[in-house]
Amino acid sequence: AVSLVAGIMIGSGIFMSPQFILALIIWGVCGIVCMCSALSYAELGTIIRESGGDYSYILQIYGPFPAFFLAFTTVFVMRPFGIIAGSLSFA
Repeated sequence: AVSLVAGIMIGSGIFMSPQFILALIIWGVCGIVCMCSALSYAELGTIIRESGGDYSYILQIYGPFPAFFLAFTTVFVMRPFGIIAGSLSFA
């Protein structure tokens, strides 16, 4: 019954709001891209068996300067801005 109602609602919604369908298509494409990147990250984790995550991957693939730049950017830009975004959303 739920599938029937959802199918009727989605089926009628296609003709009423095409931008919603475009949003669903974009959502699906982004999901596929995220799945591919997660599988690539898992493959890197099985190939490079060192602790350190992104830092050790970039260190072995590209060298010490890009790895340092990643560590510096993560510590001084990405993590503080993530904390700021979380604080603003909860405030």
